[in-house]
Amino acid sequence: MHDLVAATYGRGIWITPLWTATEDVTTATAAPGSVTFASQAYGSSSSAQTVTVRNTGTITLTPSYVTASGDFSETGNCAGSIVQPGQSCTIQVTFTPTQVGSRTGVLTIFANVTGGELTVSLSGTGASSGVFSLTPASVGFGSWEVGTTSTVLQVTANNSGSPALPYTSAITGAFSIASNACGSSVPAVTSCNLTLTFTPTQAGAATGLLTFTDAFGTQTVALSGTGLAPPTMLYRSAR
Repeated sequence: MHDLVAATYGRGIWITPLWTATEDVTTATAAPGSVTFASQAYGSSSSAQTVTVRNTGTITLTPSYVTASGDFSETGNCAGSIVQPGQSCTIQVTFTPTQVGSRTGVLTIFANVTGGELTVSLSGTGASSGVFSLTPASVGFGSWEVGTTSTVLQVTANNSGSPALPYTSAITGAFSIASNACGSSVPAVTSCNLTLTFTPTQAGAATGLLTFTDAFGTQTVALSGTGLAPPTMLYRSAR
């Protein structure tokens, strides 16, 4: 068996088996065909899941190299082994998320099979190691004249874990974000502040919602205020 090895600066190494007319090709399976890991805290390693490679052909299976991409790693007894017909070898796959959210990869087994390789799709979800929240849960601005902007009130975004947590924000109603010290993500194990204002567009009660959406869900702060009609000027005609 011969391998073509390609390497680039900073991009890793690729290995592809080269089969010649003098080398025999067998059939094999890798089961399960996909592996999904439960949610795993950022930076920590999961328990291993097993992939079994079975020689379903009539000649020897010789896996030459096994690799896992993305946030996944592998160990096992397949690479460099000789697997007789009807026999199998096993690979242990673990997941160590480097980011929060959905993560994917591929387990590739290079061997003397048609196409030169067997593949298993890998997936998992990286979770923050802490809790993300917005406080307080509601903000009331009181009463302000229509068209007048209120004083600023503060909301705090708290991230008690790792890593930094990217998010998107939205605000509804007659409310605005005046300043945002969080940027596009809340840093790990810290908190940051936003200030909000209320500018009523009509008289009466007004409500709105500040929403943060991140990889794990949505956090909200209920907003309220009251618009006051501007004073009416009365003119008395001269007689």
